[in-house]
Amino acid sequence: AWIAAGACGVLSIAIALTFSQSSLVALLAALIALVALRWGVRWAAAGIGVAAIAGGALLLASGADLNSVKSLDIRSSGRASLVRGGLDLATDRPVAGYGSGSFQVEFKERFPEDAEGTGAVSHTEPVTVAAEQGLVGLVPYAALVAAAVGTLLAVPGLPIARAALVSCFAAIVVHSLAYAGLLIDPATWVLLGTGLALARNPAAATASVAERDRRSATVHPAAATG
Repeated sequence: AWIAAGACGVLSIAIALTFSQSSLVALLAALIALVALRWGVRWAAAGIGVAAIAGGALLLASGADLNSVKSLDIRSSGRASLVRGGLDLATDRPVAGYGSGSFQVEFKERFPEDAEGTGAVSHTEPVTVAAEQGLVGLVPYAALVAAAVGTLLAVPGLPIARAALVSCFAAIVVHSLAYAGLLIDPATWVLLGTGLALARNPAAATASVAERDRRSATVHPAAATG
């Protein structure tokens, strides 16, 4: 655990040097997922609260106006306007949206000033889905994420594997809120495929744990009988 904590500290410093805000938040989300699995939801909620307060304090310290989209744009590379515009598009056509792959075209047409310098490419997966496919796409998207979390949490008898899969998936989902790439990221499907295989084969997982316990008992017979 101490080695893993040290490695996370090194990763945090390395990511900080890249100035990638989304990567820092994604790593934080993965760590909070590990806290939830190890110590419970209360401690994870406390971690989220501390992170939110720290993030807000940093924004205020940088001179950001939380009520100004333009101010937030400066500190988020235009993402605030993209999110606001995407939500406006989704509100206009809430049922079926504007069609797959239409976000960039529709955003440039509706918000030409905000599109300058951003490429008008949405950086938020759920906003993209809502604008392009409406509820027709948003409901399956939410169901997929929920089913994925449920599947990864259902991995039996392998707490380390479960923790690794859940934390990595949490990082990818949170990162997709800044870069719309959840559904096209190969890592997403690798994690889900691995989790599904383990969840659908509980006998193998149980056998592996039993074998581990048997070996531990052989090495430490006193601990096994005590």
